[in-house]
Amino acid sequence: MEAQLISNALQATLDPVPEARKQAEQQLAEFEKQPGFTVYCLDLAVDPSSSNTVKSSAAVYFKNRISKYWKDESDRAIKPEEQETIKTKLIESLVKCYDDSHIRPQLGLAVRNVLLRGAWSLNEPIHQLLNSKSDIAHVYTGLLLLFEATRSQRWAFTDRTLIDTYIEQTFPILEVLASEILNNTDYRSGDMLYLILKIFRYSTISALPKYFYDVNKLSTWISLHLAVVQRDLPKEILDLEPADRSFDKRVKAFKWGFGNLHKFYTRYGLPTSKNTSPEFINFFNASIVPEVLKVYFGIIEKWSGGLWLSDNSLYHLISFLEKCVMTTSWSLIEPHFEIILRHLVYPALCQDNLELFEDDPEEYIRRYFDIYRESSTADVAATDFLFVTSHHRTEKLSVVLNLLNEIFSSFSQDQSEVNALKAEGGLRILSSVSMQLSNEKSPVKDQVDQVIDGFVVPLLTNKHQFLRARACETISIVTCSYKNTSILSRVFEGVYNNFKDDSSLAIQVEAAAALKVLIVEPPVVEQISQDVPTIMQKLLHLSRSYELDMIGEVMESFVEEFSTQLEPFAHDLGSTLCDQFIRTATELLELQSTHSNGGGSDGETEKEYQAVGYINTMTTMTISMGKVDLEEVFAPAIKFVLHNAAISFLGEALELAESLAMARKTISPVLWDLYKEAID
Repeated sequence: MEAQLISNALQATLDPVPEARKQAEQQLAEFEKQPGFTVYCLDLAVDPSSSNTVKSSAAVYFKNRISKYWKDESDRAIKPEEQETIKTKLIESLVKCYDDSHIRPQLGLAVRNVLLRGAWSLNEPIHQLLNSKSDIAHVYTGLLLLFEATRSQRWAFTDRTLIDTYIEQTFPILEVLASEILNNTDYRSGDMLYLILKIFRYSTISALPKYFYDVNKLSTWISLHLAVVQRDLPKEILDLEPADRSFDKRVKAFKWGFGNLHKFYTRYGLPTSKNTSPEFINFFNASIVPEVLKVYFGIIEKWSGGLWLSDNSLYHLISFLEKCVMTTSWSLIEPHFEIILRHLVYPALCQDNLELFEDDPEEYIRRYFDIYRESSTADVAATDFLFVTSHHRTEKLSVVLNLLNEIFSSFSQDQSEVNALKAEGGLRILSSVSMQLSNEKSPVKDQVDQVIDGFVVPLLTNKHQFLRARACETISIVTCSYKNTSILSRVFEGVYNNFKDDSSLAIQVEAAAALKVLIVEPPVVEQISQDVPTIMQKLLHLSRSYELDMIGEVMESFVEEFSTQLEPFAHDLGSTLCDQFIRTATELLELQSTHSNGGGSDGETEKEYQAVGYINTMTTMTISMGKVDLEEVFAPAIKFVLHNAAISFLGEALELAESLAMARKTISPVLWDLYKEAID
């Protein structure tokens, strides 16, 4: 093995000169064919005499070799005899670099890739390493290996022999280790606690381990989790900016303390669970849940007094409480409901600053207004808690409405930005419980439009733009049959004026969503009819300028409701829609080509939803405007889908083609050609 040449080539892979990098990669490609090359890269990665650059390059190259050639038939494949050497040396190397944050992650991924590509029982080495209690390098490496081993087995549903063996042999050791480091505040201890809690998560994610059939052992682990979430974070973490704190493993240990309790309860403790026995469910709710809630009530009190928790931790804490609402544990929640509402749920729905609103309006809309957003944030959990409570414990609506009355009365007296943020939180509460406002048991069942008039309408003209945007969104969410036409008129006037306000993207978008709801009301239809072409032009402009799929839904509703008014403009409108569909779909295909090896992006999802919105609006136009021949206008969109094999839009394209044929009551030569192409 030409050691120096390999070392030089690895160094050159980071050369800023493209030609030098290319030459080095070609050299390494030839070295790959030599037996022992992969082992040499591993040795080089932990060689103390090598430079950091060479070690990092060697570690990355080694990891990539494992990923590509562990199971391979080419001349670069890692041979079986070398694989056994690698397994042994990989564990030894992890011990050597356990505190190297550059090399260790690469070797950890190599372990993961080996486990994914074949059998590798790590029971014996893990057991030996974890029992080396006086050697932190061995214990930490044992935790890393157990973390990867349980991760690789986390979806084992039927044959759980291997993961149950890991659990039976290591969990007693982990229980002792965790108790010894629990009160330590140093980073390494926090990292080890994080690994222990993640090991618990992977071990319980798909099935209840046999180990926990002994409920005393489960109680030990529940106590560990409760001890973790009650720890005090060290000053060095609290001195960081809040956004930076969550990267620390000690904070992540908190998150998984809350997260494991929430996920475990959801999967194994709810009465509806099919993953364990009724006896276990009864035990969990009778013995475990009360202990968890006792601790959580204390944490809520401290949090309302200034204790810092990460957004993820709050999400899991509130989500645990939400699960209790639907069970017999409600009896433990109910006496504290108003405290939970006022001091946890409501604050979780209030923004603490408007930086995103001012700096990135488009992202602000996605973060704070996308009702389909699935993320582990406190406001999402708070919304779910209110939604579930209003459905299952409708009698608590009066408590919620009393709080809202206080919030908006206070804001009417002091309209500072601080109070405006609180009022916005109040609007989010109102939206979250809105579906039950007209419920027979609701104290305002016949007065929903008056609630809107009292709480929401005044905010449609408020000086705070973010609050006007939220007021518009509230109108779009709250289901209301307006009995009082004066209230409806005030709502419409406020919403429409906001839609025409070009000073804020969030206001325009949320006002558009509110208009979509209001155009089912005959008085609104009458008032807005003559402005529909102008409204559609603005919606098209917003859709063209921003990747927000909700605009497509609004356009589709307007086309459906005002087809007659839009018919004179149908060709121009249709041509614009078709062009925007083709442009957006082209951008999507280009993005997908860059991720051809798997793993898309949020940008792809947004563009796909946006393009689907365009083509659905075209279909709605075709159906609604039967008097207008739109075949020539929309045919390019169908051709684009077929010519580019854009599978994401095939169903919508064929539906559009079918609608065009139905509208004409005949199949033209153009459509015949398109159908033939679709079949081919």
